[in-house]
Amino acid sequence: MIESYNYHGNYPAAISLYKRTIEEGQPVLANTFNVVLKSYSRMQDVDGARKALNTMRSFGYEPKLRAYNELLLCYGDASFTSEALELFDLLREFGPEPDFYTYAMIIKIQGEAGKVQEANKLFLDMMSVGILPNLVVYSTMIKMYCQNFDMVKAEEMFKMMLDDNIKADASVFNIMIEGYCKNKQMSRAEDVVFEMLRSGLKPRENTLSELVRGYVLLGLHDRAEMLTRAVRGKGMELQDRDYGKLIISYARRGQRSKVEGTVRKLLEKGHAMTTRLCNDLIMAYILCNDLEKALTVFESMKKRGVVCDPWTYTGLIDGVVRRHGYNCEKAADLFTEWKGKQFAETWEDGTVFVNLVPYSVCSALTAVWYGTPLLEKYSNVNVSWF
Repeated sequence: MIESYNYHGNYPAAISLYKRTIEEGQPVLANTFNVVLKSYSRMQDVDGARKALNTMRSFGYEPKLRAYNELLLCYGDASFTSEALELFDLLREFGPEPDFYTYAMIIKIQGEAGKVQEANKLFLDMMSVGILPNLVVYSTMIKMYCQNFDMVKAEEMFKMMLDDNIKADASVFNIMIEGYCKNKQMSRAEDVVFEMLRSGLKPRENTLSELVRGYVLLGLHDRAEMLTRAVRGKGMELQDRDYGKLIISYARRGQRSKVEGTVRKLLEKGHAMTTRLCNDLIMAYILCNDLEKALTVFESMKKRGVVCDPWTYTGLIDGVVRRHGYNCEKAADLFTEWKGKQFAETWEDGTVFVNLVPYSVCSALTAVWYGTPLLEKYSNVNVSWF
């Protein structure tokens, strides 16, 4: 039954039954201890795994490598990096001798912890004892180098993998693309994207987002547009935030026709006008000094049932006040409408704020209200946290 619970992913039940079995003094097979160690590992319960290993010894069973591998995995899942390396060193010195899975796990643990030198040494040690890395190990090493902005090493590892006749999968390509983007090597990232497409693989949405964002930040708007066309030609779609970045970049350059053309093409393809996309379109019109159009989009959102979130109101109020292209009373009306809605934002520490007002909007409205007839009308509105 313990094995069954573990197999179906019910790890708490497997552990509970194991404890009851021990308390009742019933016999436990060696393999059952291995299964229980796996359950503790999945629960990231290091103390429980250690106790299970000691109990295994008290039953007269000498733990095999499988048991130690489960404990090593538990250390890794619980981010016990030092303990994992210490256990690995003990295995190499006293046995049982680490196998492929042991090396793969310890390299992954060190790599994810950002311990580049340790991971690289373990990788070389692995090959020195005649154990060849597979795609997962290479992927771990490549990802580690990319995260540490060492694309030279990442490229060397990628080439080594190909030389070992290990074919790169979509995950490895995505890691390389995102690594190049973070290093602002956009041309190399683009080369890998097209290499993927030629191989019949598709980049994931987040990877494409990184590439589009990188082009826009570097001011390479034409390249971002070209990539968008190429991706759509392969039957893939960018995310709303990526189209939003393109729309905003066109607006900043005063290319209103491209803003509207991009939105028109999306609508023709049946793309829904989501809150995020509408917010970006509102901001684009504000950047193009067309507040009438921005407010038209806002009214269309309400009529079509598209949710107006805090960013919708923030963009409009900020635009109305700062551009001075519309009656300032409209800004106050928008703020009052916003105040009447319930928007909740939860911070990382669990604190919940309702109707959180950005400082820029508070400053803009305060500047408008003071010294104007609007002050008396809206004096009951608290421009602060509430």
